Amino acid sequence: MRLRLICALVLGATCQCLSADVHFEKKRLTDVFHSEGAAAGDFNRDGHTDVVSGPYWYAGPTFDVRHEYAPVKSFDPARGYSDNFFAFTHDFNADGWADVLILGFPGTTAAWYENPRENASGHWRRHLVIDKGVDNESPTFTDLTGDGKPELVYTRTAGSATRRPTRRTRRSPGPSTPSPRAASAGRSRTASASAT
Repeated sequence: MRLRLICALVLGATCQCLSADVHFEKKRLTDVFHSEGAAAGDFNRDGHTDVVSGPYWYAGPTFDVRHEYAPVKSFDPARGYSDNFFAFTHDFNADGWADVLILGFPGTTAAWYENPRENASGHWRRHLVIDKGVDNESPTFTDLTGDGKPELVYTRTAGSATRRPTRRTRRSPGPSTPSPRAASAGRSRTASASAT
């Protein structure tokens, strides 16, 4: 009897949630194929959520004004994928401004772009996190260790890996070099530097 009551309550609550009036509005940012993914963050600290997709970030809440933060590359979806697969946002250099982490085509690079704060015109400084080998169709950026600082979790040909992008990652205006601290153990690779 008690089990039936619990089941009835759970079913009733589930039906109540499903009947809520939820709607979505489609907003097309561009007709050009620049990237596979997008992310959200408040890049100009105006209190509105902005969207980053490909080489642009779009100012919320209307997303009508776009800002170019990286070199523009267009791709033909009929011929293949872009080299901008995943986007994540985080304040990597602890300056209070949201930065952008971009993972390229599987098996290639990961780099974060430093938000220039009020001087947001022009391209953002690129920091290479991993020069090659970020593999998998579903890497994620999450606090894996429980210390409040997210890590990039992904697979490699030789196994799984994690890395924490930090402000200590070497700066580069173009082709970049990987973070100076890396350790390898068996089939998994972990590399991180303490972030503030």
